[in-house]
Amino acid sequence: MTQTETLSRGAELMLKGPFYAYADHITTRVMEANPSFTREYVDKLVKAWADVATLTVEDGESEDPKYVVTPHMAEVTAAALSLARMFVSFMSAIGGGRFVQWEAPREYASIEDLVRTRIALVTSGFGADIDVWGVA
Repeated sequence: MTQTETLSRGAELMLKGPFYAYADHITTRVMEANPSFTREYVDKLVKAWADVATLTVEDGESEDPKYVVTPHMAEVTAAALSLARMFVSFMSAIGGGRFVQWEAPREYASIEDLVRTRIALVTSGFGADIDVWGVA
């Protein structure tokens, strides 16, 4: 994270707040399923996933989601959903008690979808790590 970036509500809750153990559970599950991933990379994935969750909740419910995750971030989604009650609590906490359903994408996103999401993250001040997003 650069000095000009801020933590999204989701990243703050996971990295510094009451969902730290949840983030640790997610990280452990992703690393078990993907032994070639480094801890540093998985930490980046979890932060990026929390940022996308924040954008999604802040935008409210939509039949056509604006924001997408990468194939590697889909691993984070699967790990997050493995503790369903914690997932609901986390999403509700981002929304200030208002839960917004977030469905995992049925197919991986196009490069255009990834660029659009990355631009939204940068515009929001959250940043978008090139290692995670793979797009400049």
